[in-house]
Amino acid sequence: MKTFYLLLVMVIGLAYPNLSAQDLQKSIAVLDLTARNSESNDARLFSAEHMAKVTGISFVRTDDI
Repeated sequence: MKTFYLLLVMVIGLAYPNLSAQDLQKSIAVLDLTARNSESNDARLFSAEHMAKVTGISFVRTDDI
């Protein structure tokens, strides 16, 4: 009987590989503090956004803490 249940779980796992308890899509928030810190340029912000774009990670740019 154990073998049957093990085989059943394996078949269901192979038939439905998208079943998961976790959402595997990752995203980040880029916090824009240039106005708050009185910075003259946004080079660091651009770098963070560029790294996210190059790696394919979705991101949201926000200044709300």
